[in-house]
Amino acid sequence: MQKKFLISLTVLLFLAAGSVAVLLLLPVPESPKPKVPNTASTPSTPAPSTSKPFLSESTPAPFSKITPSPLADWEQQLDSILTAPGDTSSAARALLVAIPGLPTEAQEQYIAHALNLCEDSDFSRAEEIYLRPGTPPSVSEAIFNDALNRPDEIKLPLMAKTMANPTHPMAGESRGVLELYLDLEPGASPPGSWDLAVREYIRNQASNTAP
Repeated sequence: MQKKFLISLTVLLFLAAGSVAVLLLLPVPESPKPKVPNTASTPSTPAPSTSKPFLSESTPAPFSKITPSPLADWEQQLDSILTAPGDTSSAARALLVAIPGLPTEAQEQYIAHALNLCEDSDFSRAEEIYLRPGTPPSVSEAIFNDALNRPDEIKLPLMAKTMANPTHPMAGESRGVLELYLDLEPGASPPGSWDLAVREYIRNQASNTAP
């Protein structure tokens, strides 16, 4: 009986060894390789951006309609004078009469229009404003510059009257004009008064031009 046991054990060991040899001789199946995308032929699609676009946190102010400021009283009066029916002389006189008491800005506007419309025969009205104490220097300068384009009979007497008031804002300019016309040295004064020297100059000029 012991002999049979040994024979059976030997057979089992032999069968086991044969099974192991068979397993070792069988081919091992290869695992499938992962597919690699062809990047050369297919363009890559960029990944969608997850960042949010920048948005200003401030809310734009709503559009507000600009309402023009109402015209000042002097602006309305100026428009009324310029658009009133009548000749230019009437408009110039109305503007010159309205100037005293107006704000400086208004006087500058009024005198500019008045001088543009004023005839030589009405220039004396502008002269009154020019010589009046308290007239803004800008208004006096406008009248002075306009007088330079007027005849000598208007221009030079105005300069002589200016010299009678050394504090007038246009006194220095007036002296320069008179020195030029009266052929005086800079800083010199005529033998008599400026008024007499101007009248003598105008009289001589009239005599020289008389036929």
